[in-house]
Amino acid sequence: MMHGLEALPQIADLKNAYEKLQFHIPTPPTEKELALYSQWARFDARLGEIWIDHLANDWKKLNPISLNEELLRLPWPAAAGVLLEFVSNKIRDRSVRDHLLTWMHSVLYGIKPAPFQMFYISGRKPGSPSMLEDSELPLQEYRRWGFLARDSLVGKQSFDRGELSPDIRKKYLKKLCSSRMRIDLDTYWNEIGKVISRRQAERDLRECAWLKPVGNTRARQYLVTRTEKRNRKAGP
Repeated sequence: MMHGLEALPQIADLKNAYEKLQFHIPTPPTEKELALYSQWARFDARLGEIWIDHLANDWKKLNPISLNEELLRLPWPAAAGVLLEFVSNKIRDRSVRDHLLTWMHSVLYGIKPAPFQMFYISGRKPGSPSMLEDSELPLQEYRRWGFLARDSLVGKQSFDRGELSPDIRKKYLKKLCSSRMRIDLDTYWNEIGKVISRRQAERDLRECAWLKPVGNTRARQYLVTRTEKRNRKAGP
Protein backbone atom coordinates (compact mmCIF):
# COMPACT_ATOMS: atom_id res chain seq x y z
CA MET A 1 0.00 0.00 0.00
CA MET A 2 2.80 2.41 0.82
CA HIS A 3 4.64 1.84 -2.48
CA GLY A 4 5.10 5.07 -4.38
CA LEU A 5 4.68 7.53 -1.51
CA GLU A 6 8.08 9.11 -1.07
CA ALA A 7 7.71 9.97 2.62
CA LEU A 8 5.10 9.96 5.36
CA PRO A 9 3.89 13.41 6.43
CA GLN A 10 5.47 14.65 9.65
CA ILE A 11 3.93 17.12 12.09
CA ALA A 12 5.84 20.00 10.51
CA ASP A 13 4.58 18.95 7.06
CA LEU A 14 0.98 18.93 8.25
CA LYS A 15 1.40 22.32 9.92
CA ASN A 16 2.72 23.79 6.68
CA ALA A 17 -0.15 22.23 4.76
CA TYR A 18 -2.69 23.71 7.19
CA GLU A 19 -1.17 27.17 6.75
CA LYS A 20 -1.11 26.89 2.98
CA LEU A 21 -4.72 25.78 2.77
CA GLN A 22 -6.20 28.08 5.40
CA PHE A 23 -4.11 31.25 5.20
CA HIS A 24 -2.18 30.96 1.90
CA ILE A 25 1.09 31.30 3.82
CA PRO A 26 3.40 32.05 2.16
CA THR A 27 1.38 31.44 -1.04
CA PRO A 28 -1.78 29.52 -1.99
CA PRO A 29 -1.20 25.80 -2.62
CA THR A 30 -0.39 24.74 -6.16
CA GLU A 31 -2.11 21.88 -7.96
CA LYS A 32 0.93 19.72 -7.17
CA GLU A 33 0.67 20.50 -3.46
CA LEU A 34 -3.09 19.93 -3.41
CA ALA A 35 -2.60 16.53 -5.00
CA LEU A 36 -0.01 15.61 -2.36
CA TYR A 37 -2.21 16.88 0.48
CA SER A 38 -5.04 14.63 -0.73
CA GLN A 39 -2.72 11.68 -0.08
CA TRP A 40 -1.77 12.96 3.36
CA ALA A 41 -5.45 13.19 4.27
CA ARG A 42 -5.39 9.42 4.67
CA PHE A 43 -3.18 9.97 7.71
CA ASP A 44 -4.90 13.07 9.09
CA ALA A 45 -8.67 13.64 8.88
CA ARG A 46 -8.29 17.27 9.92
CA LEU A 47 -6.16 17.92 6.85
CA GLY A 48 -8.92 16.39 4.75
CA GLU A 49 -11.47 18.78 6.26
CA ILE A 50 -9.25 21.81 5.58
CA TRP A 51 -8.53 20.60 2.03
CA ILE A 52 -12.27 20.36 1.40
CA ASP A 53 -12.91 23.85 2.78
CA HIS A 54 -10.17 25.29 0.57
CA LEU A 55 -11.44 23.58 -2.59
CA ALA A 56 -15.04 24.60 -1.87
CA ASN A 57 -13.91 28.24 -1.96
CA ASP A 58 -11.13 28.23 -4.55
CA TRP A 59 -11.85 25.42 -7.03
CA LYS A 60 -12.53 27.88 -9.87
CA LYS A 61 -8.97 29.20 -9.57
CA LEU A 62 -7.42 25.80 -10.18
CA ASN A 63 -6.51 24.12 -13.45
CA PRO A 64 -8.38 20.80 -13.46
CA ILE A 65 -6.08 19.25 -16.06
CA SER A 66 -2.96 20.10 -14.05
CA LEU A 67 -4.53 18.71 -10.89
CA ASN A 68 -5.51 15.54 -12.73
CA GLU A 69 -1.96 15.07 -14.03
CA GLU A 70 -0.50 15.52 -10.55
CA LEU A 71 -2.95 13.05 -9.01
CA LEU A 72 -2.15 10.39 -11.60
CA ARG A 73 1.51 10.52 -10.53
CA LEU A 74 0.61 9.57 -6.95
CA PRO A 75 -0.17 6.16 -5.42
CA TRP A 76 -3.74 6.89 -4.25
CA PRO A 77 -5.38 9.28 -6.73
CA ALA A 78 -8.79 7.95 -5.72
CA ALA A 79 -8.36 9.63 -2.33
CA ALA A 80 -9.00 12.94 -4.06
CA GLY A 81 -12.25 11.49 -5.36
CA VAL A 82 -13.43 11.01 -1.79
CA LEU A 83 -12.49 14.54 -0.79
CA LEU A 84 -14.13 16.06 -3.86
CA GLU A 85 -17.36 14.20 -3.08
CA PHE A 86 -17.44 16.10 0.20
CA VAL A 87 -16.57 19.35 -1.57
CA SER A 88 -19.70 18.96 -3.70
CA ASN A 89 -21.71 18.35 -0.53
CA LYS A 90 -20.77 21.79 0.75
CA ILE A 91 -22.13 23.70 -2.24
CA ARG A 92 -25.69 24.93 -1.68
CA ASP A 93 -26.31 26.64 -5.01
CA ARG A 94 -27.47 23.99 -7.48
CA SER A 95 -26.13 25.75 -10.57
CA VAL A 96 -22.71 26.22 -8.96
CA ARG A 97 -22.77 22.60 -7.90
CA ASP A 98 -23.45 21.54 -11.50
CA HIS A 99 -20.43 23.53 -12.69
CA LEU A 100 -18.33 22.02 -9.93
CA LEU A 101 -19.32 18.49 -10.98
CA THR A 102 -18.21 19.26 -14.53
CA TRP A 103 -14.88 20.56 -13.19
CA MET A 104 -14.55 17.45 -11.01
CA HIS A 105 -15.05 15.23 -14.05
CA SER A 106 -11.89 16.70 -15.57
CA VAL A 107 -9.94 16.43 -12.32
CA LEU A 108 -10.87 12.78 -11.88
CA TYR A 109 -10.57 11.72 -15.51
CA GLY A 110 -8.87 8.33 -15.77
CA ILE A 111 -8.86 7.79 -12.00
CA LYS A 112 -10.44 4.51 -10.94
CA PRO A 113 -11.71 3.46 -7.50
CA ALA A 114 -9.09 1.81 -5.34
CA PRO A 115 -9.30 -1.90 -4.47
CA PHE A 116 -11.49 -1.91 -1.34
CA GLN A 117 -9.48 -0.85 1.70
CA MET A 118 -9.72 1.31 4.80
CA PHE A 119 -9.38 5.00 3.96
CA TYR A 120 -7.45 5.98 7.08
CA ILE A 121 -4.06 4.34 7.29
CA SER A 122 -3.51 5.26 10.93
CA GLY A 123 -5.81 6.06 13.84
CA ARG A 124 -7.79 2.82 14.00
CA LYS A 125 -6.61 -0.18 16.01
CA PRO A 126 -6.73 -3.34 13.84
CA GLY A 127 -9.73 -5.48 14.76
CA SER A 128 -11.27 -2.77 16.94
CA PRO A 129 -15.04 -2.13 16.99
CA SER A 130 -14.49 1.22 15.26
CA MET A 131 -12.59 -0.44 12.40
CA LEU A 132 -15.31 -3.08 12.09
CA GLU A 133 -17.97 -0.38 11.86
CA ASP A 134 -15.90 1.46 9.25
CA SER A 135 -15.94 -1.67 7.10
CA GLU A 136 -19.63 -2.48 7.64
CA LEU A 137 -21.19 1.00 7.74
CA PRO A 138 -19.17 3.25 5.42
CA LEU A 139 -20.40 6.48 3.91
CA GLN A 140 -21.07 6.36 0.19
CA GLU A 141 -18.51 9.10 -0.46
CA TYR A 142 -15.82 6.61 0.52
CA ARG A 143 -17.37 3.51 -1.03
CA ARG A 144 -17.67 5.08 -4.47
CA TRP A 145 -13.89 5.35 -4.57
CA GLY A 146 -13.04 1.97 -3.08
CA PHE A 147 -12.52 3.07 0.51
CA LEU A 148 -14.19 2.30 3.83
CA ALA A 149 -14.77 4.89 6.57
CA ARG A 150 -17.63 6.54 8.47
CA ASP A 151 -16.13 9.98 9.17
CA SER A 152 -17.99 12.88 7.63
CA LEU A 153 -15.47 15.47 6.49
CA VAL A 154 -17.85 18.43 6.38
CA GLY A 155 -19.50 20.33 9.22
CA LYS A 156 -23.06 20.05 10.44
CA GLN A 157 -23.94 23.37 8.83
CA SER A 158 -23.13 22.08 5.35
CA PHE A 159 -25.69 21.31 2.69
CA ASP A 160 -25.08 17.58 2.93
CA ARG A 161 -22.76 15.94 5.44
CA GLY A 162 -22.55 12.60 3.70
CA GLU A 163 -24.55 9.84 2.14
CA LEU A 164 -25.64 6.46 3.46
CA SER A 165 -27.19 3.91 1.11
CA PRO A 166 -30.47 2.22 2.17
CA ASP A 167 -28.70 -1.07 2.92
CA ILE A 168 -26.18 0.67 5.20
CA ARG A 169 -28.98 2.52 7.00
CA LYS A 170 -30.71 -0.82 7.50
CA LYS A 171 -27.55 -2.17 9.13
CA TYR A 172 -27.56 0.79 11.52
CA LEU A 173 -31.15 -0.01 12.45
CA LYS A 174 -30.33 -3.67 13.06
CA LYS A 175 -27.43 -2.63 15.27
CA LEU A 176 -29.69 -0.35 17.31
CA CYS A 177 -32.41 -2.97 17.63
CA SER A 178 -29.97 -5.63 18.80
CA SER A 179 -29.60 -3.90 22.17
CA ARG A 180 -32.97 -2.17 22.63
CA MET A 181 -36.62 -3.04 23.07
CA ARG A 182 -37.63 0.27 21.49
CA ILE A 183 -36.06 3.25 19.74
CA ASP A 184 -37.14 6.75 18.81
CA LEU A 185 -36.36 9.08 15.93
CA ASP A 186 -33.66 11.09 17.71
CA THR A 187 -31.80 7.94 18.78
CA TYR A 188 -31.62 6.67 15.21
CA TRP A 189 -30.85 10.05 13.67
CA ASN A 190 -28.00 10.68 16.13
CA GLU A 191 -26.61 7.17 15.63
CA ILE A 192 -26.11 7.76 11.91
CA GLY A 193 -24.53 11.15 12.53
CA LYS A 194 -27.43 13.13 11.03
CA VAL A 195 -26.01 12.54 7.56
CA ILE A 196 -29.54 12.18 6.18
CA SER A 197 -32.50 14.48 6.69
CA ARG A 198 -34.69 14.06 9.75
CA ARG A 199 -37.61 13.35 7.41
CA GLN A 200 -35.68 10.52 5.72
CA ALA A 201 -34.77 9.08 9.13
CA GLU A 202 -38.44 9.11 10.11
CA ARG A 203 -39.34 7.41 6.84
CA ASP A 204 -36.73 4.69 7.49
CA LEU A 205 -38.30 3.92 10.86
CA ARG A 206 -41.82 3.98 9.50
CA GLU A 207 -40.97 1.60 6.66
CA CYS A 208 -38.87 -0.80 8.73
CA ALA A 209 -40.54 -4.23 8.75
CA TRP A 210 -39.52 -5.14 12.31
CA LEU A 211 -40.50 -1.87 14.01
CA LYS A 212 -43.99 -1.05 15.26
CA PRO A 213 -44.82 2.65 15.85
CA VAL A 214 -46.63 3.59 19.06
CA GLY A 215 -47.68 7.02 20.34
CA ASN A 216 -48.30 10.34 18.63
CA THR A 217 -45.95 11.94 16.11
CA ARG A 218 -44.02 14.14 18.55
CA ALA A 219 -43.33 11.43 21.14
CA ARG A 220 -43.53 8.39 18.90
CA GLN A 221 -41.58 5.30 19.86
CA TYR A 222 -40.85 2.26 17.72
CA LEU A 223 -41.09 -1.15 19.33
CA VAL A 224 -38.85 -3.97 18.14
CA THR A 225 -41.17 -6.79 17.07
CA ARG A 226 -40.91 -10.36 18.27
CA THR A 227 -40.08 -11.50 14.75
CA GLU A 228 -36.91 -9.45 14.71
CA LYS A 229 -35.99 -10.62 18.21
CA ARG A 230 -36.20 -14.23 17.02
CA ASN A 231 -34.09 -13.37 13.98
CA ARG A 232 -31.42 -11.87 16.24
CA LYS A 233 -31.29 -15.01 18.37
CA ALA A 234 -31.27 -17.40 15.43
CA GLY A 235 -29.01 -15.49 13.06
CA PRO A 236 -25.29 -14.75 13.26
